[in-house]
Amino acid sequence: MQDDHFLTDELREQIFERQLDTPIGMGRIWRIRHSKGKPERAFPKLALASTDELIGALSHDNGWVRDTAQRLLLTREGDYRTALEAVARGEETLPALHAIWTLQGRDELQRDLVLELAVQDDPHRQVQALRAGAALLSPEDLLILHTQQTLGAEAVTLQLALAMGQFADRVDIRQALAKLLASHLASPYVTQAVERAVSGRELRFLSEYLAAGTMVEATAQGRAVLKFLAANAYLSLRGDTASSAAANPALLNLLTLAASRENENAWQQVALLRGMQWVARRSGFVPAHLDAAPAIFTDGEISGESPLWAARMAARAAFTWPTDELALGITPLSPEQLETMAAGKAFYPRCGACHGLSGEGIAGLAPPLAGASWVTGPPEWLGRIILQGMSGPVNVGGQWFDGVMPGHRQLQEMDDRTLAGLMTYLRRSWGNQADPVSIVVASNIRTASAGRDKAWTASELRAIPFDRGYGLFVGEYAISFATLTITEEADGLFISVPLYGTSPLTPLSETRFSAEEGGELLEIEFVAEPGGEVNSLVIHRKGDKITAFRES
Repeated sequence: MQDDHFLTDELREQIFERQLDTPIGMGRIWRIRHSKGKPERAFPKLALASTDELIGALSHDNGWVRDTAQRLLLTREGDYRTALEAVARGEETLPALHAIWTLQGRDELQRDLVLELAVQDDPHRQVQALRAGAALLSPEDLLILHTQQTLGAEAVTLQLALAMGQFADRVDIRQALAKLLASHLASPYVTQAVERAVSGRELRFLSEYLAAGTMVEATAQGRAVLKFLAANAYLSLRGDTASSAAANPALLNLLTLAASRENENAWQQVALLRGMQWVARRSGFVPAHLDAAPAIFTDGEISGESPLWAARMAARAAFTWPTDELALGITPLSPEQLETMAAGKAFYPRCGACHGLSGEGIAGLAPPLAGASWVTGPPEWLGRIILQGMSGPVNVGGQWFDGVMPGHRQLQEMDDRTLAGLMTYLRRSWGNQADPVSIVVASNIRTASAGRDKAWTASELRAIPFDRGYGLFVGEYAISFATLTITEEADGLFISVPLYGTSPLTPLSETRFSAEEGGELLEIEFVAEPGGEVNSLVIHRKGDKITAFRES
């Protein structure tokens, strides 16, 4: 009931001053009245009407009269099923619908009438007959209706799919549902009806549907169907078990099914995994506890550049197991990153002579690497320490060291790959949980510090700028009638809001920040897409969640 394109600056200011922006999502209430006032209407006195008159009132042009007649007929004693069936078969649709539901309410609706109406050339009557009489039909009845050419209307197909759901334990019914899905893939209504019809049997349906092959289309609609079927399958199999309870072993079958979709069917694997990821992004979600890491998440043959790798890492959030890195807040390394880290691990014994083979450090000689902020902090600093060395004094873990660590840039073995691998190994060993370092980043560090030939001091390193990873968040985000601007300055992220000004964002986690606007404390959460890009943010304010979408 409002349009931000026609909101004046003056009105916008009043909205903020009077806090009219607070009840977001509550809509507006309007009173609608006839332009000519209340028309005069004459209503029959139905309470005293005969049964024939009530049946005749089912054809009245006023909806209240029809509904009242139907209500009174439901409790009227007597046998007038034949008269109601005649109305249900009559030429007029509206009274026929009332007759169908009157018969259903009196428990007098017959299977033969339902089948007769379900194939009439009247979609409205077909739909209501299937809705009211689905429980009267057998699986064989529904399979015959499935083959009828008159069931062409979308609404009729939808209702037939829902009716079939009561027999979805049968293979032939699931096959018929799969055919409905394949032939109506562009219809969100029919696809949702099929998804509902197979509720609780999604894994069996998915296995058969994917095995059919020719039914599955690599389109946006095809991917969406697989995504939601996988999400529903996960929820159905997981159930309401407590977070400490073991997960349903059938969840492994769902993952096995996803992993089996390879090569030209790899897009199906991605879609299924995205469905599990979608569930994991729900508020308050608790992952399913498995006994061990499933094979799909430990496959070292998938490249970190593959869409399969990204989808598998995203779906991992729906599961956990002992030693699960994600549960510890650690992003698993791709096969390429593990290979690079191996090169750094092979080089480390040279470092271990001073820092200890387990990174514990040697008193009076070299500080520990385990838990050291110089190791887990900006790679731009750690890389320079490795290349050019570092001279004290420096405080590490509450202890002061005043020696000189020599650089390793002159060593032939210290190429960009080994430098990246060594940094990654240091940042992922002995309890360290920092992000890996790519070969490209290592090469950039070497190039940027190429002119340096002496060791760095702590103060010099701290003066070197580094990438906080905030670039993904920078931009403009639209919310209702306002545009929020996120900028990155030398001392961090800032948010600018019309009429409120600019405020710093204090990091709470990698994607969550706090800010104070107009004396009010807010939390800003940036939402990362599957590919890593950020196109929206959520403002947490007074218990409400307000989403803003990126404009630039």
